[in-house]
Amino acid sequence: MLLLILGTSSSGKTTLAKHLQGSLPDYWQRMSLDSFFSGVPSDYGGGANGLLSKRGFAYANKDTDAKIVCGELGHRLLRGMIDGALAIEAQGLNVLFDDMILDRVHADLWNRALPGVHSFAVRLEAPSHVLEQRNQDRSNPPRLALNHIKENEWVSADLIFNTAEREVGDCSGAIETELARRVIHRTR
Repeated sequence: MLLLILGTSSSGKTTLAKHLQGSLPDYWQRMSLDSFFSGVPSDYGGGANGLLSKRGFAYANKDTDAKIVCGELGHRLLRGMIDGALAIEAQGLNVLFDDMILDRVHADLWNRALPGVHSFAVRLEAPSHVLEQRNQDRSNPPRLALNHIKENEWVSADLIFNTAEREVGDCSGAIETELARRVIHRTR
């Protein structure tokens, strides 16, 4: 099974993914856009706007109204990242993937991939003022969380949680209950 957790920056994806990995039965391989970004060379994005960032991943308006944009190489890397998660799931292993949709191409990659696998998608949301405060607390560029909200709505979700109103354990419990009602792969 592939469990996809979607949401903008600072919505609580990683916190929920880590909680679920520790509480779900069986083996769950956790993957994330953030861990993927950590392997991108700085010249191609990798947390900085390097010389080749426009081909990979770049911040647009980083100092005032930040948004991550993808170039052609970035889109190919995103496709490979998703294909890797699908390959693990095809081996009969459970995948827990935490992702922030960057643009329409990224959303379309997931929308084409999910119907072909046993999957469940969760979207995390919060009010704008909460997201922006969390974003500032994490020292992210201004408005990064706010500028990726609509993109994350382009992928259908089975469950949606407002993380300003629900604790991580409550979200996790609701997901676990829903997964228990579905047939999921069990790997030991």
